[in-house]
Amino acid sequence: EHYLCSYTTDISFSQSELSKLLPNTDVVRLIETHPKILSVNVGAKVRDNLIDLKGLLKVANVVDTAVEVMVVHNPRLLTSDIKGTVSKRAVYLEKLRPGSIASLSAKPASLSRILCASEKALDRIAYVSLFDSAHEKSAIVTVNTPRAKFNRTYPGFEPWQASIAAKRTAGGTHPGGNGIIN
Repeated sequence: EHYLCSYTTDISFSQSELSKLLPNTDVVRLIETHPKILSVNVGAKVRDNLIDLKGLLKVANVVDTAVEVMVVHNPRLLTSDIKGTVSKRAVYLEKLRPGSIASLSAKPASLSRILCASEKALDRIAYVSLFDSAHEKSAIVTVNTPRAKFNRTYPGFEPWQASIAAKRTAGGTHPGGNGIIN
């Protein structure tokens, strides 16, 4: 009984803290869609992640309300490594398609998905740019295309990406818009 009372108090505290951080958000729904948020320190970790995410995206003129909408669409951002993984994805995306973050700021759900995409998914953008630039689609369409469909359209992607990943692991950096590791 004591454990249940403590757990209920923790949930109430977390819900209250989230309401302060995201005043325009249905935090009950946010918790329902991403219960992992209750396992982290909302008062510190989640707050810091939100501040870091807003800071990261402010340089691309993404307004705070758009960041809050992103979090609603992809609550995983609140528990992700913003200064590490998410920041690296943002830098890589901008390297591949300069101005992408600013242009996607009008579509917060899409921006949240692309910032949480895997490195391999973002490598698709470099591949299409390098090998099929005449048929380039938006970054979000390229990243979100189902793997089977993408691989049918671009059968050379998997071996190319494997070599890029191996070079990256060996100390290279990401391929630029021209697909070359630099």
